[in-house]
Amino acid sequence: GTEENPVASVFLPTNDGFLHAFDSQTGDELWAFLPARLLASLYPLYLNEESASKHYRLDGEPSLVVLNDDGRPGLGGEERAILLFGMGRGGDGVFAVDVTARDAPRLLWEISGSDPEFADLGQTWSTPVAARVRIDGAVRNVVVFGGGYDAGQDNRNYRIDTQGNAVYMVDLLSGEYIWSAGHPDAVHDHPLQLGDMQHSIPAPVRPLDLNGDGLADRMYVGDMGGRIWRF
Repeated sequence: GTEENPVASVFLPTNDGFLHAFDSQTGDELWAFLPARLLASLYPLYLNEESASKHYRLDGEPSLVVLNDDGRPGLGGEERAILLFGMGRGGDGVFAVDVTARDAPRLLWEISGSDPEFADLGQTWSTPVAARVRIDGAVRNVVVFGGGYDAGQDNRNYRIDTQGNAVYMVDLLSGEYIWSAGHPDAVHDHPLQLGDMQHSIPAPVRPLDLNGDGLADRMYVGDMGGRIWRF
């Protein structure tokens, strides 16, 4: 569209494994992105055989962050739009797709529980959230998310989880691991080890800028054990 008549895009992840982009005015599909790890799941869908269980793939809620030309979140100058999403019940992946060019998306990065730093990821229900923070004197754009859901919680009463009981921070543009918190007995040796972090964290993390300087000062998130964590 033009400045006088802008056209928005609508992004929709689906349980066949595709992230779709649609024109908001016409409803026409602009493109669809399928993570490579989900290619093998397409043929069983094509066969369309009866199944006793629901098929989940891209079941996570996406979030959009817009950076302007000085790297700060928000509109102004040359914007860069990045879509962040997990897989919900569909898996343990987290993805960042650059959607600045409306008809030419680009996968920036993806991480999963098979990566050593993220070995404690569960199902990635925790919607990734962008924040701007100061680390060792330098300001960086980051993404924060909970470790996700431990499927062992299904139809269970109180239990101790073995997946998802962690909080992660990665670089927004590269997906590089920066920091995490987790249990001392976790697979990954988290920099911040918390003996009470015994339950998975499917909720989104909420960063807060308390003094209005544009940088996040605190993060809050709840876990499946009923705790609220403050960092």
